[in-house]
Amino acid sequence: MLEELGGFDEDFFIVHEDSDLNFRAQLLGYRCIYVPTAVVYHHLGATIGKGSDRAVYFSQRNTEFVYLKNMPLVLLLKYWPLHVLADVVSFGAHIARGKTRAFISAKLDALRMMPGVIRKRRQIQKARRASAADIDRWLERGWLWERLHRGLEAGMWSQQAQPGASGEERLGE
Repeated sequence: MLEELGGFDEDFFIVHEDSDLNFRAQLLGYRCIYVPTAVVYHHLGATIGKGSDRAVYFSQRNTEFVYLKNMPLVLLLKYWPLHVLADVVSFGAHIARGKTRAFISAKLDALRMMPGVIRKRRQIQKARRASAADIDRWLERGWLWERLHRGLEAGMWSQQAQPGASGEERLGE
């Protein structure tokens, strides 16, 4: 499977490279299987620091790569308004956390790298075996509203949401 997919996309460097690989595998018809007894140990943020400027940058830039590279066109258009709304909500949260520059840099770099993303998208979509209807059925529903609700509960719009204001990050990724 990894050979057929071409392995991890090196443009990601870090953060969401696993999501990209998973999405591409499903587009080629591979199934993901939930194994409730599986245990994975992952120290979130150990490499670049949870909530750091680098973490925000790579998370925000790579989110665009995953969505724009892999989403079938009909679904890309269908969910574009939600994608933009998620970016707006995320931008507000990052402003509240003092991460405005990292967020904006990430989105600008994603735009700058778009010609390469589009080239990869053409290859991925040309090789796709799963239908858009299949992909649509597999997508998680309600994630944006849950994230917004969690953020509001954590006070993302208030000054208390600033990192260090209470000795801890108020918003988890």
